[in-house]
Amino acid sequence: MRKSNTTSLSEIIRDFIKINKLEDGIDSAKITEIWEDITGHYISKATTNIYVKQNKLFVTINSALLRNEILLIKSELIKRINQNIGREFINDIIVR
Repeated sequence: MRKSNTTSLSEIIRDFIKINKLEDGIDSAKITEIWEDITGHYISKATTNIYVKQNKLFVTINSALLRNEILLIKSELIKRINQNIGREFINDIIVR
């Protein structure tokens, strides 16, 4: 017999993540996974390092031309990243 006050596994996992404040780490990992989908093949291949710290995305690019390209489309990239994650997480991109 099933209890009427049951909770789904996805709700339990979501609550666990929220209680233990793991959302930022999970979202940071997700950003590194979706970077190529968001930026495209060429920018992704030129990216040598990517990490998130204090809601800022730090990206190291080995091409000056592509660094300038990212600076030009920075606000659009932030918008795409946040839409993909499902919350306002990244508020700036620092290109090195």
